[in-house]
Amino acid sequence: MADETNFSCNLLYTFDIWDLNNGMCALANELVKDSTKDIENSTDILQYYKYGREEGNVEFIKQLAIFLSHYYNDDIKGDTLLPTYGATYGFMLAMSHFLETNDYLFVEDLTFGGVTGQAKEYGLQIESVTCDREGINIAELEERIIKCRKTSTHSNNERKPFWGIIFLMTVLHNPKGTSYSEERCKAVIKLARKYNLLVVVDDVYNIFQFNENKVKRMVTFDNPSDPDYGIGHVISNGSFSKILFPAIRLGWMETSSTWLRQQILKRCDIESAGGYNPYNQMIITSMLSSPNIKTFIHQVKTIYKEQLDFTFNYLKENLPKNVEFNHPQGSFFLWMKLPCSYTATELNSRCKKHGLKIMEGNFFSSSKDATAYTNYFRVCVSNFRDLKQLETALKVFCGVVTTYLQQ
Repeated sequence: MADETNFSCNLLYTFDIWDLNNGMCALANELVKDSTKDIENSTDILQYYKYGREEGNVEFIKQLAIFLSHYYNDDIKGDTLLPTYGATYGFMLAMSHFLETNDYLFVEDLTFGGVTGQAKEYGLQIESVTCDREGINIAELEERIIKCRKTSTHSNNERKPFWGIIFLMTVLHNPKGTSYSEERCKAVIKLARKYNLLVVVDDVYNIFQFNENKVKRMVTFDNPSDPDYGIGHVISNGSFSKILFPAIRLGWMETSSTWLRQQILKRCDIESAGGYNPYNQMIITSMLSSPNIKTFIHQVKTIYKEQLDFTFNYLKENLPKNVEFNHPQGSFFLWMKLPCSYTATELNSRCKKHGLKIMEGNFFSSSKDATAYTNYFRVCVSNFRDLKQLETALKVFCGVVTTYLQQ
């Protein structure tokens, strides 16, 4: 039976945000030690401290392409990749470079709050579109696009040909854990080409697919050989934050479009700064070329899968049956739904009294209906040092939920 034991509030079990646990840090630290040895033993120490190459360090791009080709089960070319400070920055980069104030951002009704926050600060108009099991609702998206195009004040020019961005999470969506079908990906690209929009995809969880049959990234369907390809319409943003560790502040942008890539490289902040984070590019190069990298990734994926499976099974057995959730095929999140008369805000308040935190559903909601996701919440399972600690936190959590739903 679930137990509502009163834990000290000084000991906080966080189910709300993703972060590294001690075990992950220990694994990553071994790679860091090896990479710093490479610096110490280098016969050309100056290369680590100079301005970098705008397109990215040559060896970094090479190792990144090899790494992604293996884990994406795809043939990734180095000339499709550009280093960035991370996926969130990659969105900001695309938005600020290609759009103007008062342009449009089309998003799923559940999306990353960091992106919509940036868009509001930049002055974009945000349009929320509902989704089904295969992805964003194409008919509704086109209806919104047609409506917004009529009122767009965008002044087309060679540098800014797009009047809006469609921002999506197509592989292991955060928070839902769902992935797009190939047909839905192709339908989105068709709309982007038809209405001259840029698609920016957050591809940060792709490596954490646990099934053998991997879902393809949307960028793979933006094929230059297509007769309606144009200048290219899809950018994929990746990050090492989840794969290695977030403090490294390094990611990459992938696009099949030579034009998009060349436009980004014209940015003053790239030209004048010598690329993004050149020192960390060389650190990551050492890690990616290490014979231990595949073992590290395997260990990380094994831990996350074990934690996710354990959490799902424990909650299925110990939560009231009217709490709804599904088992995602990867990542480290569970998207959960309370009965309609209960709220995630109240549940979170009760959780905090027991040293727990969850992420309330409204954080992800882009809907104009403020009540759309008040009874939803996300649980993140990655922040625990072992299954014993995770089970302890889950026991308390189930007790809090059960008590709340009995009232």
